[in-house]
Amino acid sequence: MEKFYGSVMKRISSAKKIRISIKRKIDKYKIGKFASKNKFLIKPGEFNNIYFFQHNELNIKYIEEKGLPPLPRILDMPHVRAARDMLNRKDSIGIEEYKYYLKNFSLLSLKKDKNRHITDRVESFEKLVMSNSIHKIDEPIVTIEPKTERILVLDGNHRIARYLARNEPFSVKFISLDMAIVRYLSSDHYYSTSEDNKPYQTIYVHRQPIVQGRRMDCYNRLDMFPDYVFDGKNVLDVGSNIGMNAVAVRQKGANAVVGVEPIKKNISLSYRIASLNDLFTNIKFVEETFNYKQISDYDYETVILFSIIKHLDDLKDVKRLFKSENLKYICVEGHPGQSIDEIIHMINPPEDFLVTELGRLDYSHERPDKARRGVWLLERK
Repeated sequence: MEKFYGSVMKRISSAKKIRISIKRKIDKYKIGKFASKNKFLIKPGEFNNIYFFQHNELNIKYIEEKGLPPLPRILDMPHVRAARDMLNRKDSIGIEEYKYYLKNFSLLSLKKDKNRHITDRVESFEKLVMSNSIHKIDEPIVTIEPKTERILVLDGNHRIARYLARNEPFSVKFISLDMAIVRYLSSDHYYSTSEDNKPYQTIYVHRQPIVQGRRMDCYNRLDMFPDYVFDGKNVLDVGSNIGMNAVAVRQKGANAVVGVEPIKKNISLSYRIASLNDLFTNIKFVEETFNYKQISDYDYETVILFSIIKHLDDLKDVKRLFKSENLKYICVEGHPGQSIDEIIHMINPPEDFLVTELGRLDYSHERPDKARRGVWLLERK
């Protein structure tokens, strides 16, 4: 009977994955068709308003090293300086900077024979820059951030760098920010809830919902906690996913936030969402499973454990959190129907921690009828 049940569940799971995969392909097709019909011309006078948006855990280090803002202008990235040198054929400083970027901060740096790949990329880029046949160049794809009207490059940094270096107007395909997030910020692990390909948590930009998820309570949940729990504190977010809670905590005044997340792709998405919210300073995302030895070096006063306890491999690591003398608060959201007695039994907080229930949240805004989630604050007396 168990084998039969297991077989049925595998088939159901497989069917859901196929359905979600098909829906994503349809969404991408619709987005591509929409972008092809929506184009506009960018003129030289608007070049200062074009921003780099393809952040990942590698190039974010370059942006930080150069002291650039969270959303740097394309003009300030090495692509444009290299393109100008290629056109002028007088100076190689920009080209060398571009090679340095490729070697240390791009995905090419992960290749086995990265020097060969870098040489090929530079040669390919130079051919693009020197080409006069613009009809052979695909139009870049961009979106626009509504609040600031910044043009964010989703696809085509090198192509745009060519136009900027040559000071030429160029046409781009446009998709809305919500479509851009679905197309370029999605993740199998983030959209894995099988709920019509919706993210688990709603994605916000400057506190405005851009892509609606199953849950719309990110800020409401944090507002349940007293301001002093986050304000000026160093915060550790366990199971940070794509960083929405970490972003919201920084917006609430946290001094610094470290998000611990085991899924590599989610780290890149976290940085992109942080950049959309103009945050990089004192916000960091680390690819690792939650392990006390790995996170013990972080200086944290507040720890976030939102709907994560049952997913942790070893609860001993949670219990070891209490060893930190700096730890003052643990913010807990239980799983649906989970009681505080069950949570206390699982993590066994010391006697000097006061446990306070702050309220209950719906399972999701779509299913308020299902078991609710409790929210508690564990505070050192």
